Amino acid sequence: MKKFIKLIKELYKTPKGKAALFFGGYVLFFIFLMIFVRVITPDTTSSEDFEAGNPYDYSISNLVSLNYNYTYTITCDNKKYEYNGKSDGENEIFIYDGVDYYRNSDGFYNNKSGSFVKGNNPFQQYYFLQLDNINDLFSKAYYVSKTEYDDARQEYKYLISTNTIIKLMDDKDIDISDDANNLTLGTDTDGYVNRLEFGLDSFAKYKKVCNGKLNIILNYKDYGNIDKIKSPLN
Repeated sequence: MKKFIKLIKELYKTPKGKAALFFGGYVLFFIFLMIFVRVITPDTTSSEDFEAGNPYDYSISNLVSLNYNYTYTITCDNKKYEYNGKSDGENEIFIYDGVDYYRNSDGFYNNKSGSFVKGNNPFQQYYFLQLDNINDLFSKAYYVSKTEYDDARQEYKYLISTNTIIKLMDDKDIDISDDANNLTLGTDTDGYVNRLEFGLDSFAKYKKVCNGKLNIILNYKDYGNIDKIKSPLN
């Protein structure tokens, strides 16, 4: 140690020595900074992060039965898709683009001239509308913050990488550096989830489903108050 200190003193006496000390100190600082950033910044979101940070002050029990009125708004770049409907836990009726739709276990039906005929799924980004998938997303997301409002409503914010979403959606491992996607969960005054919002710009660019912006807002109300939907099929 004494020899090392003596060497430092000798180097400090000459301009070249001072330069060498300055450069060496700069390199050591840069290495330390890289290690510090690596330690404090999660490279992927994980369930462990979620479990450690989430205060769990909200309940999704009101959504589990799939019995509610809903409004889904999906914005891809400048194009907006809106769906207004209700679900009784098994079947759905909803309106999209001025057309009445009915969904049961066999698929989707749309009203053509007073008769419902089987057609394609009209929902954009359907993966993000299904409760099981929503649970998976939040279970892997990184908890960021919680806001409590004066009327007892709450809002929770999360981040999730495109890497994680693709793993959940396609069971595919990718490794890209991207800005995190945003997840927001809102509750009513009783602590039940009534609003979800997904800012998925990075995901959309990777999947090439939108040029730059993908936003999904899911609003729920009247949980558990929807009577059994009568089938409109002949």
